[in-house]
Order: sequence, then C-alpha cells, then structure tokens
Amino acid sequence: MKKHILQYFIIVGLTSLATLLILQVFHFPATGIDDANITFVYAKNYASGHGFVYNIGGERVEGFTSLLWVLICAALFKCTSNPEVLIIITNILLISFGATLVFSYLQSLDFVSTDKKYVRPLVWPILYIVVLLSAPAYVAWTTITLMENGIWSTLLLLTTILILKDDPASPKINPLLYPLSAMLLLTRPESLLWVPVFVGLVWIRKICGHGTLKSLQMVLPLVGASLLTVALLLIFRLLYFGFPFPNTYYAKVSPSLLYNLFQGGKYLAKYCISDLVVFVSVISLIIMGVHVILAFVKKHSINAGSISLVVICCTGLLIPLLTGGDHFGSFRFYQNIYPILLVCLLHCVRFLLPLYVHTAPRFLLSRKVILVGVVLLIAVQGARWIKFDKKSIIAHEFAIAENGRRDGTFIANLFSNQSCLPKIGVITAGGIKYTYPGEVIDLMGLNNIMMAHFPGDRKGVKNHAAFEKPVFFKLKPEIVIYEHININCWKYNKDMMRSSFQNRALKYIFDDTSFTKLYTLAAISRKDMEPEEALIGWYLKDYLYKLKKPNSLNIEMYVYSDNKIGSLL
Repeated sequence: MKKHILQYFIIVGLTSLATLLILQVFHFPATGIDDANITFVYAKNYASGHGFVYNIGGERVEGFTSLLWVLICAALFKCTSNPEVLIIITNILLISFGATLVFSYLQSLDFVSTDKKYVRPLVWPILYIVVLLSAPAYVAWTTITLMENGIWSTLLLLTTILILKDDPASPKINPLLYPLSAMLLLTRPESLLWVPVFVGLVWIRKICGHGTLKSLQMVLPLVGASLLTVALLLIFRLLYFGFPFPNTYYAKVSPSLLYNLFQGGKYLAKYCISDLVVFVSVISLIIMGVHVILAFVKKHSINAGSISLVVICCTGLLIPLLTGGDHFGSFRFYQNIYPILLVCLLHCVRFLLPLYVHTAPRFLLSRKVILVGVVLLIAVQGARWIKFDKKSIIAHEFAIAENGRRDGTFIANLFSNQSCLPKIGVITAGGIKYTYPGEVIDLMGLNNIMMAHFPGDRKGVKNHAAFEKPVFFKLKPEIVIYEHININCWKYNKDMMRSSFQNRALKYIFDDTSFTKLYTLAAISRKDMEPEEALIGWYLKDYLYKLKKPNSLNIEMYVYSDNKIGSLL
C-alpha cells in the first residue's frame, strides 16, 4: 500500500509539471475554454440555489453534457467564487489516479525475461507514464480546458483496468464496478453505450470460468444497478427538464445518420494519422483485432485481455462516428481513450509479438534498443510540444472564453444606467454569460430549448448548426452581439460581414430582408467610460430609438449602412 501511495504522489508531481508546461504553452489561461464556462454558469446558479438554469429565473435547460461534472463544479463554487485553480488541481488528482492504477497493472505483467541482460518490468510502466504525460493534447484537454474530460477519461480508464485485472475464476464481480457504472452514466450520454459494453465484457470473462448460466447470474446485479441508474436519470430529466437527453444532444447532433457517419469517419481518419504514437497504437489495435478473429475462427485459446482491449478501444473510436465527430481542435473526444490505446499498444508488445515473431522480444527488449527508442520518443514528443500551440486551435478556444468574460462585464457596464439590461443574442455563450447578469439567448441552441428542438438538419458548421431563423424572430433579442472592440481600430466592411463566421453560423441572416427591416448594425459607447470602446452588433431598431431618449444619458450611436457611417435618425 505504501508503495502505491508513493507511486501516486510521484505521478501527481509529474502530472503537475506537465500541466505547468501546457499552461506556459498557452500563456497561462485563467478561464478554461468557452464550453467550460457554460458549465460554470450552471454550477454557479445551482450552487446559489437557482437550480439548473442558464438565465436566472429562466427556463430549466440541460445545456451541459456532464451532470456529474456540474455537481462537482457547484461544490467548488461553494468554496470559492473563482474555482478555476481548484478545478485544475482536481483534474490533476483524477488523471494521476488513473495513471497510477495503470502503472500498478503493467507492473503485474511479466513483460520480459528475468535474465539480467534485459530490462526490468518497471521500465514499461515508466515508459507508459512518459508517453502519456508527454502528449500535449491529452494533458491540455484533461487539465486546463476545465471540461469534464479529466473525470471522463479517468472513469473509462479505471473501468478498463478493473476488467483487465478481473479473475475469470473468481465467483464475485469487483464491487467497484457498481459505483463506476453509475458515475459513468452521470458523466456523459455516451455511457448508455459504454456501460453495456463493459458489462458485456465482464460477462464474457466470467463465462470462461463459470459457464454461461452461472456467469449470467453473476452479472445480473450489475445489470440491474445500471438499469436502475438509467431509469432514475431518465425520470429526473423528464420531470426536471422535460426531455430524455441533454439539450446539447438536440442542438449538436444531426438527425441524419449517414451525414454523421461521413463526418465522424473523417474525424476518425484524421485522428489515426494525427501523430506517430496514435498511429502505432491504432496499428497495434488492428493487429490484436485480427488475432482475436483468427483465434476465434480456428477455435484457439484467446487472451482475455486482448478481447477486452479490442472491444473497448473499438468502442471508443467508433462512438464519435454516431455523433459526427467534434469541432474542437486536437480531437477532444479521442483524448478520453488515449490512455487505453497506450495500454493496448503495450499489451500487443507483451502478448502478440512473441507469438508471431519469436526473435523480436529479445531484440526489442534489450537495453540498447529501449534506450534508442526512448530518445526517439522524447524527440518526437518534444516536437509535438513545440508545434502544439501553433497547430492546435485550442488557443483560440481560451481566447473566446477570456474575451467573452471581458465582453459580458463591458456590456453590463455599458447599459448600467438603463432600467433593465438588454436581452442579447450570442453565438459563443459561455464566457459572456458568466459575467453578464442580463438575459442571454444562445443562438446555437445549447442553452435554449426552443432553438435546440426546432426541426432542422443540423448540417453546416459542426456543433453550430442548430440556428433557425423562425425561432430567432420569435425570440427577437434586442442585440445580436458581433464584436466589442476599440472603435478606432475597426472598419466596416459589408463583404467581410457577409462572409464572417457569425453570418455563416446564423445561416446568412445578415442578408435576410426580414432581418434588416428589424435590425441595423450599430456601435454604442458611453462618454463616461472609455470612449474608444464600443459594442458593435445588430440592434433592434425599436430598442435603439428607446436609447435615443433624453433619459438615456451618455450614449453615442453610429449606424452603419452601405459601407458608410451615418446617424440613427
């Protein structure tokens, strides 16, 4: 036990160092990414007693993907109003725990001969930790983005290792699988597929030691506990939110399975060739898959671990195909199974290479070859760190959150002398709502039930295709935010406006005549604030006329039309 505790604290130290390095790469972002800020909005509101709402006093909406992560963040908001550092620490502790369990598991495998000429088994778990923590995308997504990736990745890894360590001859199922299954179901909707896969693997392993009927009786309590968790979660969602799945599902996922498979297939293909370690791990998975199939056809004995890892890794790789992949850079969805892919790679080296290449193990496991391999690995991984901030678009995600928080504060101050704050429509809905106390309408539908559930094909900009014009005209925000900027540095360009991301995400509404009858592009600033700072956006014309009244003090407005600046009236 003392040995495992020592290993854990060492790995915590290494994970902390990797986290500091990735923070330095992104210049120490303090907010997480914008989607994490959506989670914080719900967590803060829940911790304050307002329930699971995006706008205080507004509709109940499950605009977050992970219920468990929101509850954890809410607990941290009870401790402090700025829990970002605590969240990073929580992520470090979580992924370190999973890595420690893998370290212990790999130590238990007899990777090499006891001959002193060859490396000791400790080298392999150490190599695993080095490869895992030297992957910048994995470290970034599981620690500093402040998303639920840390806990989700850890839960998947823990369940995988418990299944691999399970003794088929044992008459009992590991009791830890019960809480793990419940936590998986509370963490992400994909667990509705993951949990049956894990339960099925437990059953298959028990069949080897107890036969079909007896093993079925053994797993039935686990099946029952999982079904009870699903039922309670479903009842809660229907009673509290009115829908069986999170609002994010309805807003993001296209109803077209073929479209999702095509987009998800591209996402998977790009991931498989995204770097050398991933590519080799996927190749090892294919080799193991072919081996398992051939052994099954020829009725040869099959290593139980090989079957489990093939099924788990394939599940992790294929699930994003059903939802069409993801728009975030550095393959957010696949970072969750990256630690399991590495276990698959080492498992292939240990159990399959000796079966097919008899001379390979002694050569591959010699100290000189291992040393050369480690040097090459460090060089490859080091190059990834150097290029990561340039090749990854995660840096952009941090900037969106930081700018959103700044914009929310600015808008609140800009209209602070009005009787009530304006209702604003936004595309990026996390950071801005975190600091803006007024009503925010998420035009992408994640946090708006009407937009998310309106019929549509959800095709276009990935995860930003739920916008529908009929819903917009019903919601009718007073301002559609375009940009908060120094007015002296901004030039109106009609063509640029038409081709902007905002216009594409809003399905080219800026060119819609129904829209331009109601809205006009304008910039508003206040003389008693920084005069060069202005909020540029599409303003409801009726709202602008109200602002022109004499009691609306210190407000300047510039209306843009046909590449010219003019007055409102």
